[in-house]
Amino acid sequence: SLLFFSLFLGFLVSTPLFFLQMLVQQTLTILPLILGALSQDVNVPDPSFSLLPGGGLRVEVEDVSGLSEVDLHFSVNKPVAGVSVGDYNIIIRSSTDGVWSYEDPAIEAKAGDTINYWILVIVNGGGYQHTDQSATVSGGETTTTTTTTTTPKPTTTPRPTTTTSTTPASTLPPLPQLQFEQ
Repeated sequence: SLLFFSLFLGFLVSTPLFFLQMLVQQTLTILPLILGALSQDVNVPDPSFSLLPGGGLRVEVEDVSGLSEVDLHFSVNKPVAGVSVGDYNIIIRSSTDGVWSYEDPAIEAKAGDTINYWILVIVNGGGYQHTDQSATVSGGETTTTTTTTTTPKPTTTPRPTTTTSTTPASTLPPLPQLQFEQ
């Protein structure tokens, strides 16, 4: 009975310590990822919207260092709240001469129309977005109004298309086992 009691007491003491050890180990594993995302200052570029000669819309986003993808969700003269799906949802995966561009002659827009949008850019593997944005199309130029701040977001953002990215996991040595004197 004394043996059972000492085993039971050892179990009660070691079980919370095991969970505490696992919590500390998991925290140390993800902490570099969190700190890396928070310390990276990314300027999310504003897109410009202009009319194409003969009709349609051109979207251009200036290049920033480490940019690998631009996702843009927008509607013409309709609200796009938060990260809602717009009437047009495009992914731009390459740039030409420092400009990420998209053209669609089928999009009906005219000078004075309001483009409501949100933008997500992937920079050095991290996702950064501006939401609740609007721009007014005026001829071949665009006026952009920015109303939010840059916020680091996880690279997995709910959207109609799926993008898979990998992040190297850090391997930490196991924590030392705690020993108790009896």
